[in-house]
Amino acid sequence: TLMWPASNPNNSPITAYNLIIRECQSNATKLALTSDNSVDLTVHGLSPYTCYTATVSSINSVGHSNWSEISNQFFTAEEAPAEAPSDFKLVKVSSSEIELEWRSPPMELQNGNLNGFVIRYGTDPQDMKSLTVEDPQKSRAVLQGLEPFTLYTVSIQAKNRAGTGPQTAMDVMTEEGVPLKPRITHISNTKATSFYVNWEPPKEIKGKLISYELQWIHNGDVKSRFIAGHLIDTMTAFISDLSPYTGYKVQVAAVTKGGTGEFSDQYPVVTDVAAPGPPRNLNVTELGS
Repeated sequence: TLMWPASNPNNSPITAYNLIIRECQSNATKLALTSDNSVDLTVHGLSPYTCYTATVSSINSVGHSNWSEISNQFFTAEEAPAEAPSDFKLVKVSSSEIELEWRSPPMELQNGNLNGFVIRYGTDPQDMKSLTVEDPQKSRAVLQGLEPFTLYTVSIQAKNRAGTGPQTAMDVMTEEGVPLKPRITHISNTKATSFYVNWEPPKEIKGKLISYELQWIHNGDVKSRFIAGHLIDTMTAFISDLSPYTGYKVQVAAVTKGGTGEFSDQYPVVTDVAAPGPPRNLNVTELGS
């Protein structure tokens, strides 16, 4: 709203005022006319947070007065940015972090002094977390503490004192993580040189299950095999070529692209006894009558 002192009517009542509002930088002008002899006017259609000057002339039945002196420079109020940050892209992703990069909106669309950016992220549109970047000069940020192998929606908005502007968004899938440990449920069909191992998958796989690594240990000697292919909820594997009546400790770990997870708790098993072997080096001694 612009205000000015009333003009001297010079014996002819003032009927209206003409105004010229001029941008400081571009000299673009806007004309405005009061509907009566009011000495204030709210001018619409100006750009937010923009420098202007104004000059006014009065009108009566005789004609127009000379234009007043040009006013001091003044700024319109800030508004929220009119455009989202541009070039919003993924720089790097891991199983628990997402690194982002962007560029600020063009100066003419910032509608004020930027004081930062607001990044929102999550898997549920109704329950998004936010990260505020307080430095308007920054153009990168890292989201931390994320879940592996999870699709996140990530958005960014520029902000100034008047509020936040429109957002731009993208979807990012975090990398696969390392599985939790499986649980061996029992050992079955124990023989002298073999047995079956039965286990349940990890409660959280954190990726796509590729295989299991199965190990059996005796006196520090570790042997292992990888089991791939048809991986079902309840797994069974056959271990053979063992020594009779020997104690083993069995453990199993799940494998994804993120790596090999923690091994299960060790499960003890003792192979069965075997039938005795044939006597060796049979010697016959001749006895007297």
